[in-house]
Amino acid sequence: ELEPQLGPGNRALYICTNDNLITHVKTMLEQSMGDIQYVKFVNYLKTADIQDFYKDKKKMEEWINEKGYKSIFFDEAADLGLEEIRKICQSIKYRNVVNTSVRPNPDYFRMMT
Repeated sequence: ELEPQLGPGNRALYICTNDNLITHVKTMLEQSMGDIQYVKFVNYLKTADIQDFYKDKKKMEEWINEKGYKSIFFDEAADLGLEEIRKICQSIKYRNVVNTSVRPNPDYFRMMT
């Protein structure tokens, strides 16, 4: 449940590559949550400033720290192809490491399935 957690400093970003899916998810969230003012919907292929955000630490910091997007949902990421999925996975590789010889890196996001 996102609604009680969302606010000006804790926004949600929904990314996908299909405008129809964006409309569908937006409608579903409006019906279930009501107020979705802190959820931004972005078409990855049509929004230049979001493209490749996961490859660039400065861009990640901007979206997370400056713009306040603490929850980022990348729907249809598989449409980007295997190479891009590999890069996304690498960007989160050490996020939740418990081995003491490798310190977790809070600059990376974690992948939810």
